Order: sequence, then C-alpha cells, then structure tokens
Amino acid sequence: MVLKKFMTRYSTVIFGGTSGFGKQLVDLIEKGSNSKIFIFGVNKPLKISKNIYFHKCDLASFNDLSKTLKFIIKKIKKVDICIFNSGKIFSSRKFVRDYEKTFLVNFLSQFLILNILISIKRLIPKKIVLISSHVIFTNNFKINDFQSIKSFNFWKSYKNSKFLIFSSFNSLYKNNKNLRFIIFDPGRINTNFGTDVFLLGPIFRIYNNLFGSNPANVASKLYNFLRRKNNKKGYFKLIN
Repeated sequence: MVLKKFMTRYSTVIFGGTSGFGKQLVDLIEKGSNSKIFIFGVNKPLKISKNIYFHKCDLASFNDLSKTLKFIIKKIKKVDICIFNSGKIFSSRKFVRDYEKTFLVNFLSQFLILNILISIKRLIPKKIVLISSHVIFTNNFKINDFQSIKSFNFWKSYKNSKFLIFSSFNSLYKNNKNLRFIIFDPGRINTNFGTDVFLLGPIFRIYNNLFGSNPANVASKLYNFLRRKNNKKGYFKLIN
C-alpha cells in the first residue's frame, strides 16, 4: 500500500528510533512524508536512507547529552515533531555522577532536552510525543525518595521515572498552553525491551512474545494520529 504523503519539508526528531516500535514508527513517517528524520540513539541502524540522519546519544552520558544538544542547535533549523521513545531498565542500582541511572535515562535527560528545545524559539516542537506506559498509574512515588535510592527496585524505579516524565510534561503544558503534547501508551509490545536485564532477560522475552502486540500495528495507530491536521491551540492528549 502506498501511503499518502502528509508532511512536506518537515523535520522529525526521535529519541529511541533504531529498533522495535521506534523503528516501525520511523519507517512509517519516512514512507508517508517528505520529512527529514533525525534519530538519536545508542546503536546505529543497519540501513539509513537519504532522509534519515543518525546521531549517537546515550541518555546515561552527560557528554553525549551535551553533544546532542549542540548538534540540534547547530544543525537543525526547526522541529516539527519531537518523539521521546527512549526507555531502559537496569537490574541494579547504578549512578552517573549523583543520579541513579534509571532516573537519568527515563526522566532527567529527556526532561532537560525538551526544556532546552522550548527555550529556543525556532526549535519549539509543533508536536511533542511521549511514549508513555500504563505504569504511570500504578507507581508508588515518594517525594522524599524521587530517585528510588533508599529502597531500590528496578521495576519500582522505572515506574517512578515514567511517572515523573509524564508529570513534568504535563506541568510544562500547564505553563505554556500553546504546546501540543501527545502522550501515547502503546501497551505491551513484542520488542526487546527488558530482555537485557541480568537473569530476568529471558523472562521478559517470553512475556513479550506471549502478550506483546505487533510493534508495526501499534506504530500505525500513532502514525495515523500524527497525520491529522494540527490544532491551532495547544493540547495535552493521553492516547491509550
């Protein structure tokens, strides 16, 4: 099926678009648009077309984070769609400087990136997409232990980080009602998420295979929503 082009000379920025759901979404945007797509991630895709640009960015590295922001500011003229799809689980408590790694990757780095973008007028995204999770509604967040350091549990830490990024984006919207947020909960997907967790990786793989949806089908749902015409006013929409 030939997809009808819905974007012309658009610029799409995506964090976490080299595999699984993110890659499927990138493929759909590329086929259905004339968009330049800037992918930021750890592993370079095996195949890159002329419209796709890859830049190495490990969200657990402040050095990578700094280089990424400098690249965006210098090389990208505008951001029409900014997609935050990065997420990772660490089985044990690890620190990067003073920050717990799960907290840094799933919340702080992404929060900093968006704040920098909206502080520069030409880089304010026309649409901001956060790939969220149902875990934001089942967290046990405590303000006196927001990095989940005192009683670390990898799943608890991940849930709290996803809750924090959702809440912070909601707060940004309340302070700027012109921003357009799309919070997308993809549900359980058959990807490699969690399969590299020490000892528990095989369990994640079996679970994803048994209960996860096809990432291509889930990506298509979000893609179809992105194809809709822009609302003149801002919004904060949670899509389940």
